[in-house]
Amino acid sequence: MTEGSNEQTYLVFRDGRGDVEPATEIRSTLIMSSQQTLRDAGVFEEYEAHLDPAHRHAILETSAPKWLEIEVGLAHYRACDALGLGANRVAEMAQGMSMRRRGTFLGVAVGLASGIGVTPWTVLGQADRVWRRAWVGGGIAGHKIADKEARIEVAGWPCAKIPYCRHALRGLLLGVATLLAPQSSMHEIQALQRDNALAFRLSWR
Repeated sequence: MTEGSNEQTYLVFRDGRGDVEPATEIRSTLIMSSQQTLRDAGVFEEYEAHLDPAHRHAILETSAPKWLEIEVGLAHYRACDALGLGANRVAEMAQGMSMRRRGTFLGVAVGLASGIGVTPWTVLGQADRVWRRAWVGGGIAGHKIADKEARIEVAGWPCAKIPYCRHALRGLLLGVATLLAPQSSMHEIQALQRDNALAFRLSWR
């Protein structure tokens, strides 16, 4: 998914480009954190109404950290998508996610932000470690376009075909960047969007 010949690979896919194994499991804490965001937004009851009955119990009765089949995660995010909240609101909800929720990019950013000379590159360097806390399979990679501009790619991620997931991930990543560099912007690269992959261009000052 290379865009330009002058880019520098900053973070490679763990399994190598083009060979990323699809995500097969999702950490329950990611769903629980997402549900709390829906409660905060006042749309949890409507979300419940959209849940697939086949996965409803697994989604709503999870109270302890464990791995769940990817189909459970997809059912959760499809219900989120059915809310029709709109791209900007979903991104804003994700961007404002509580930084105390462990395992998220924001949580890692908060810990790193106490250091000296921390930049979005610092957090990007931790992205693979954070990804593996939330997903079994799939992967994240980064490419340095300029000193303060990056292309971030996600592959092997079945959730990429769900608009809610794309908008939420954009907001989450932008939240991290903004925490460390207030004048940041994030845009989805439509040409690289697939059913199981997506990419964003991040820039900051």
